[in-house]
Amino acid sequence: MQATVIDTLRYAVRLKEAGVEPAHAEAMSRALNDELTEGLATKADLDSGVTGLKARFDTVDARFEAVDARFEAIDARFEAIDARFEAMDSRFDAMDTKFDAMDTKFDAMDTKFDAM
Repeated sequence: MQATVIDTLRYAVRLKEAGVEPAHAEAMSRALNDELTEGLATKADLDSGVTGLKARFDTVDARFEAVDARFEAIDARFEAIDARFEAMDSRFDAMDTKFDAMDTKFDAMDTKFDAM
């Protein structure tokens, strides 16, 4: 809804100039103003609404911060798991090196058996 602005004094003067009794012109001007402004939000209404919205946004921000903290905790847990997998990978690499050394020894033994 778009607010309508009316100069009630000018309206009353125009009614008087048109021949309407001054008391009636002023009463009509006040009545028209009352009808046009009824239900319009005042500055206090808007300030109250903005304050309410700010409070809601603060609540939403706090909830997002809580969710962010939970995700950070989950990230830390995943980083710990990743570190454990990396440690396991290095242990597997060490085992692979030992198996390669054993394969080399077995190959040497095969060569000796073949020579015998």
